[in-house]
Amino acid sequence: MEIDEESHKRGVDVSASSELPEKKLRTQKDPSWKYLSGASVLPHPEKRERGGEDAFFIGNDVFGVADGVSSWGKYGIDPGKFSKKLMSEANEATQETKDVLEILETAYAKTQNLQGSCTVCIVSFTGDRMDTLNLGDSGFIVYRDGAFPICSREQQHSFNCPFQLGTRSRDRPIDGEREKFQVQDGDIVVLFTDGMSANLYAEKIAEIIKSTSTGDNPQQIADQLAKEAFSISQDPKADVPFTQDAKQAGWKRKGGKEDDITVLVICVHKSNAVEKKPLDETTPLLGR
Repeated sequence: MEIDEESHKRGVDVSASSELPEKKLRTQKDPSWKYLSGASVLPHPEKRERGGEDAFFIGNDVFGVADGVSSWGKYGIDPGKFSKKLMSEANEATQETKDVLEILETAYAKTQNLQGSCTVCIVSFTGDRMDTLNLGDSGFIVYRDGAFPICSREQQHSFNCPFQLGTRSRDRPIDGEREKFQVQDGDIVVLFTDGMSANLYAEKIAEIIKSTSTGDNPQQIADQLAKEAFSISQDPKADVPFTQDAKQAGWKRKGGKEDDITVLVICVHKSNAVEKKPLDETTPLLGR
């Protein structure tokens, strides 16, 4: 992934909300909705020793992924430091708000002393509402009844040069694409860095989710998606989405795309209403 040199990417750090002091959220949780989550990270083989350049967080019904721009490595800068700092600060911001733009703006403001840049995707749940913000070529999809009725769109300045936050970048949190959606009981939401989307077509993603989905094991789904993406990324003859995009941009390449791979899966569940006991002859009727 390339740095946006014109005004001025890729990315493992988990920030658990339980490590932070409890604060009162401005948006109250709906106890009837649950969001079970699991994440899997497989760094590029050459970046394993330093944990890769991706990062993610799981907060108060808020989830995010970020992908450090790998080109910063050419300047002696670890691309992972910026993405991990951004996700750590975003996780802390969820203690105050669930508004995705506020979260990202707060986190971004606290990264100004670091060099580097990254793409980012954040989703927040309140009841059956999903608030999303995606900047760059990380993203999210919603799996429902064998299809993907909801998905993010990539933002690219040019091929392999996505929108990104950080040093020398003209992009700001407000430049991300923000949308709100209604989710349903049983939906499976997948956040990912482009290490997954560059190697897996939608049909393969749906096949993996369908074959591994039990409705209550997001970790298994995340592991399988990341494992398959990694396997294909190592295949020099594989036909992958990134290769097709490259051809359209006039590039000649073949095979999988080696990269850090991060997959974060959220299984959405709505608790059943309390069943009412049927009246019997011994149950007294109450008047109005």
